[in-house]
Amino acid sequence: MLRLLPEKTYLRNFLNMGLLFTVIILLFSYLLRQQYSKQAYEDINQLMATKTSSLSQGFEYQLDHLRSYALNIYQDPEITNWLMSDQSEPLSTAAAFKSVSKYMSLQSFIASTYLVNMKTRQVINSKDGIHTFADFEDQAMLNRVSDSPPSMLRFFDHKLANESYLALTVPSNRSKVASQGYVVILLNKSLLEKYLLQNLNDATASIMIWTGISTSFLAAPTHSMPSICSSRI
Repeated sequence: MLRLLPEKTYLRNFLNMGLLFTVIILLFSYLLRQQYSKQAYEDINQLMATKTSSLSQGFEYQLDHLRSYALNIYQDPEITNWLMSDQSEPLSTAAAFKSVSKYMSLQSFIASTYLVNMKTRQVINSKDGIHTFADFEDQAMLNRVSDSPPSMLRFFDHKLANESYLALTVPSNRSKVASQGYVVILLNKSLLEKYLLQNLNDATASIMIWTGISTSFLAAPTHSMPSICSSRI
């Protein structure tokens, strides 16, 4: 009976040592897993920060391209000649309408373009030709350019016939001095979203245009949406 006591003691010590090693291994595995998870989380955050920065830069480039396109329309010789004219001239009107139609054919996401002559109080609509201020359908836009001359080349939300568009008016003047002539472009939001997505060259991103106090573009990876990139326009 006495001989069994040391054997039981050894067995108990062996079991205790085994239990201790098991606890140590489990604790080490837990700490290692926590460290790995933390590192993976930091790597994902860094990746998403890089991706967000890249998307934001892509947005800014595309927005600048749209602003430049609107300015090119305004600076077209035939269009500028009509905008700066003090009287209605059929030949000048026809030339301006032909020029604006050419620009419309190059960008499918432009829903319509207005050429607004504040002096003659006439508007050329790229869709249906020339109008006087009195019979022009989009009175809200005429009121906007008359009452609040644009001070910055910034896009804004505009509603016409129950449709919502993204609009841009050129030229702008920081002193808010009214110009004699304006070019207004109305952009189809859904077609513009597709255009921007194609030019970002990122299959994991989706784009949505939203409007609130300010108008913004939003982009987010389409899987778990871990981050959102926005550009004020």
